[in-house]
Amino acid sequence: IMDLPKQYYDKSHELFNCRNAKVGTRSITEFFKNLSKKRNLERIRAEDLRDINSTLLSFSFVRHPFERLTSAYQNKMIDGTDKERFRRMLKSYPEVSFPNFVDFILKKSEKQC
Repeated sequence: IMDLPKQYYDKSHELFNCRNAKVGTRSITEFFKNLSKKRNLERIRAEDLRDINSTLLSFSFVRHPFERLTSAYQNKMIDGTDKERFRRMLKSYPEVSFPNFVDFILKKSEKQC
């Protein structure tokens, strides 16, 4: 049994949302809560999704990768919300700049992917 904890399902409106981070997820969550008039949203299992797939409307929001990258740079480096990552960058680069941030992210993804 595969649980889908990051997906929202509203049975009465036949809506299914695949959540993605940093694309208005909180607003979408509140929308689903208001729509279904529930505090706790219904979770759905993957096997149940196969059974109802033909009747529901599924949707997902995404951001352009470059917009996501510039937003992360602004948030983590300029606004300083991730001081540990900032320190790690300064160990590898002479300054924190957008090109260095992109290089830092790409090198990190090569190790993890």
